[in-house]
Amino acid sequence: MPKRGKKSVFNESQENELVEFILKSCKAFFGITIPTLRKIAFDFAAANNIANNFNKDTKMAGIDWYYNFMARHPNIALRRPEATSIKRIIAFNQEETDIFFENLKKLMIKYQFKSNSIYNVDETGISTVQRNSRILAPKGLKQVGKCTSAERGSLTTVINCFNAGGTYIPPFFIFKRKRMNALLMKDSNSNMVACVSDSGWITESIFVDWLQHFKAFAKPTADDPILLILDNHESHISLRAHEFCRKNFIHVLTLPPHTSHIMQPLDLTFHGPLKTAYNRECESFMVNHPGTKITAYDVVGLYTKAFNRTTSTDKAVNGFKSAGICPMDPDKFKNTFESFGDIFASVSPLEQRIQTNTKNSSQNESQNKSQVVCDAANENISNPIESQEIFQLSNSDSYCDKQYLRLH
Repeated sequence: MPKRGKKSVFNESQENELVEFILKSCKAFFGITIPTLRKIAFDFAAANNIANNFNKDTKMAGIDWYYNFMARHPNIALRRPEATSIKRIIAFNQEETDIFFENLKKLMIKYQFKSNSIYNVDETGISTVQRNSRILAPKGLKQVGKCTSAERGSLTTVINCFNAGGTYIPPFFIFKRKRMNALLMKDSNSNMVACVSDSGWITESIFVDWLQHFKAFAKPTADDPILLILDNHESHISLRAHEFCRKNFIHVLTLPPHTSHIMQPLDLTFHGPLKTAYNRECESFMVNHPGTKITAYDVVGLYTKAFNRTTSTDKAVNGFKSAGICPMDPDKFKNTFESFGDIFASVSPLEQRIQTNTKNSSQNESQNKSQVVCDAANENISNPIESQEIFQLSNSDSYCDKQYLRLH
């Protein structure tokens, strides 16, 4: 441990306790800000009768204490977090993931899917306005400006798909328009396709169109069926989609609700670098075309450059590996399943306030625990889900014998 500063209030054991609390809170998606840490230090000292010179009016440790604390613990850094909804945090639990991996295991045993037959599909949105990167500017300048295409941009949805062997399906674009124009696809790769919708988002009908696009490249057969893993977005669940998959040897398995940030291969290794590359292409466009704004007619060309630069076999393979899907690893997230009570139990009485706030927030969120398993051979793989409202499809022509969906 680094040499302690002169103003240390807590001993080494007590500071380690605070460090452990910070790390566990971060792991639980409840990150500690600077003001929060200073308040926690004050409460910690008061609860343990530790002599200190903290501000009694603000009930906070001083800013000097914070800087010295950070200097003594270089394993902690100030980071800007990505927003993660409480639904996602709550939904990621062992019960739900166990159900998913049990269903995955049954499908793998029955069909012996190879890595190049296991696919993940997901949608992402791209804008005509790039996100600004940091730029060089004179020191001391309080405000720095940078030219963007516009203050608000139009959003285009892109459906991406790859398999665990490293093969990518050509992207499928959805423009917010009434009519399609061939010029929207200028500078695209061959086999990229597009359609339009009133909202610019995917719909049940468009998902079926994508399935036809997917089939043309994945080429599923009775002897070589496909496993398609996706989230449980409402557009993915329709009788037309089920019937199409049943007839074309496509087996569908949905991820547990609200777990894309941890279990969706595309989100884990591909979409982040892809959006960074797309943002750079937009910035380059603005530099090379001063005074010109990016329009829907430029999106596909810019996206194609970013897509070509980002795609790699390693990203696809590592995406499935990181999700514990291929190779299948049911214990992948075993060490991350800690209840919120356990997370906050280890650091003296000051956590009671935080734990209470956490529970109150959690109670305001409803949990959707449904998962969908669709076996194209009409083999029922049921989930032990508890739901007040159950919708069952069970006729002989349905996509799967029994399919359970929570009604919204």
